[in-house]
Amino acid sequence: MFKKDSFAYWLENGLKTLKNENAFCLNIYDEDDEWTCELVGTNKFFNENDNWYFDETSIYNRNHPFTLITKYKKGNYKEIFEKFASYLTNLITKNPSLKNLVKNKTFAYGFVDDKLYFINTNEKELN
Repeated sequence: MFKKDSFAYWLENGLKTLKNENAFCLNIYDEDDEWTCELVGTNKFFNENDNWYFDETSIYNRNHPFTLITKYKKGNYKEIFEKFASYLTNLITKNPSLKNLVKNKTFAYGFVDDKLYFINTNEKELN
């Protein structure tokens, strides 16, 4: 369904590129029949009325986003997202290299202009 090995490699390269950032957000885009993503670096996440937002300080691969999923059926959106969320959580928390790259930092993901989900949080990056 998603390209697990190539995504893990892409994510690790992105986190290394943005290593000086305090927090990261994996922005997911639903474009026609595919999902793409970019990795954004930020200094802090802000909460306003249970709506999280952040100021982008750096972006990994905005001009060439990673294609997560192609040719999916619109009806199984929730199931696909839950599987990806589970995979991403396991990847971040169990892969030693990725775990080290987000240590003492905040990592969130979600569809652009939708709810953010946090995998790893550092209280000083949350407001």
